[in-house]
Amino acid sequence: MSKILFVLRPTEDLKTIITKVIERFELTQQITLQLKTAKNINDIANDIESGNVAIFFNETELQVAEINLLAELYEDSSNPPFLIVDDTNYDLIDNTEVLAKNPIPTKFIGKASGEFTESFLFNCVRNLLTPPGQKLDIRYIKSIVHSVCDVIEQNTQCKMEPQPIVEAKAKEVPEQISMVSALYGDGFLGSITIGTERSLLVTFAQKMLYCEESDVDDEMVSDLAAEIANQILGAVRNSLNEFGWKLKASMQVVTVGDEFLNASTSNGRYYHIPFSYEGVKFFLSLCYNTYQTSIREIEEEQSGNSSNVMDIRLASAFDSSARKILKANLNEDIELATHKKHSNKIYTEDSLHLFHAAGWQGGVIIGLEVPRLLSNYIMKNTMGMAPEDVDNTMINDYWGEIINQIGGDFLKTAKTNGYTLQRVYQGEFSGRDLDFVIKTPGYYFRRSAKIGDSHLEVFFGVDSNFGHSFYDLWPYLNARKDFIAEA
Repeated sequence: MSKILFVLRPTEDLKTIITKVIERFELTQQITLQLKTAKNINDIANDIESGNVAIFFNETELQVAEINLLAELYEDSSNPPFLIVDDTNYDLIDNTEVLAKNPIPTKFIGKASGEFTESFLFNCVRNLLTPPGQKLDIRYIKSIVHSVCDVIEQNTQCKMEPQPIVEAKAKEVPEQISMVSALYGDGFLGSITIGTERSLLVTFAQKMLYCEESDVDDEMVSDLAAEIANQILGAVRNSLNEFGWKLKASMQVVTVGDEFLNASTSNGRYYHIPFSYEGVKFFLSLCYNTYQTSIREIEEEQSGNSSNVMDIRLASAFDSSARKILKANLNEDIELATHKKHSNKIYTEDSLHLFHAAGWQGGVIIGLEVPRLLSNYIMKNTMGMAPEDVDNTMINDYWGEIINQIGGDFLKTAKTNGYTLQRVYQGEFSGRDLDFVIKTPGYYFRRSAKIGDSHLEVFFGVDSNFGHSFYDLWPYLNARKDFIAEA
């Protein structure tokens, strides 16, 4: 039997909005919902008692008699509905002394801080009714395959050949070019990783820019990789939007090197979607996970500032977590140098390790950029290994665990300040002299950490308008004359 969404005395506009919400939810989840409306609660009383009503939406003023009836129905029902009301009704329910033994339990009551918008109502339905751990519909995967082929062919006239799709955990793979894009929203967290060879990007550049092979340099390859990844991400988002998902792009990383090992250790399901062009691989890996929020968080999602805020509490939490975890693992005091602005330029280092978390309050990225000299020094001190015995897998494993610890410790502190962020992506890139670009919305800084005779770079950024402007660190950093991106 389908679940019921009940609306008491709705306006025509509200009925139209909820009908759209139901259509969107059914398209996304393939779960049937039924809309019922009535002028009084008695008309739905049997359905509430029997547990058939999933969510009860109401923004017309409730009478004391109606609140009393609801309290009795909630007391008698083995599976009572969630009750989502406006702030006026919330106060009425909270202040009314009911005749039933118990008032309506607060865990079932949610309050809209503003109007009943389509976005708010869909968030309620999606968060409260989506089954946990649901597998991705195969229609989405087929849509992604078509999107990738269309983007490449339209830009380069190269016809990609799709290979069999595999669902399996990610493996560490050697790459020359890696493009990672992250996205989240509507209870969905995911990343798209594309791995390929430089020769294919050179071919694409020649066809797109009408240039000779000798004209294609590393910067051109990096820019082209970013553009292709961005277009594929846009096509994937548009495809998923047709199935009801509205997702936000939150991170893009392009890494280029002679050869490096790329490892994704993100939580979730992985779909590996390989393509080839004239025998050269173009490998796409989709990792996704689903999340749910509480009624309280759905309420708060409607509030927030109109501009980004670099919340000083998050920046301090990152500094504290980085110092603590690095010292615990490296057995040395960590000195963090002054803040420098991060820009969307090409940076070069031997290994890059990223942790990305996001949610309805925004996104955070933590990064470690580590020279080979430091990795060799640590492996010698901790394991007695000679530099020639240290390989990229060891480096990925070692620093991947450290950034995982930093990210986990940071999320705990962030939660005490009201940020309930979910892990979206964790990835490692290890080789020699890797060129990488990290493109993200929001505000980001870098700090050099001195460790013995060597150093590493720590990277932190926030894309969020959740924090109050009172906590905004960015104006202070921007006012400093030395807060500039390093050349």
